[in-house]
Amino acid sequence: MLPFWAITQKSTPQLFLPDIVSTPLQERDMAISLSGDSLVYTIGNGDQKVRGLFLLTKSEGHWGKPELLSFSGQYQDIEPFFDPRGQKLFFASNRPLVSETKAGDYNIWYVEYKNGKWSTPTALDSTINGEKDDFYPSV
Repeated sequence: MLPFWAITQKSTPQLFLPDIVSTPLQERDMAISLSGDSLVYTIGNGDQKVRGLFLLTKSEGHWGKPELLSFSGQYQDIEPFFDPRGQKLFFASNRPLVSETKAGDYNIWYVEYKNGKWSTPTALDSTINGEKDDFYPSV
């Protein structure tokens, strides 16, 4: 077996899904579903002042068009991550916590997909979400 560095030296980087995921916009932070037929990723504008989570699905071997998730688009939603069972989607967002009235620091949130709909985002408790920015959810 080759060491990791030998494999990477012989590999040629390629764009991921050109003109679908890799576009002139600012794509980042991708989560792949357990089935491999859905991607959730962040798309932002050039200056990263507007960012949202988008869903891309594969049907009959072809990728569709990215769609803004129903709960995203009002705040800075970034860094999606599916839990190991694929039942929850975690993400970082600057949306206000229940006790707040305006966008603040970044916290970790999650949603569930049930009966064809995304749930209302729920913030993790203060064990995870502190007084400063919290990023990169992982389980």
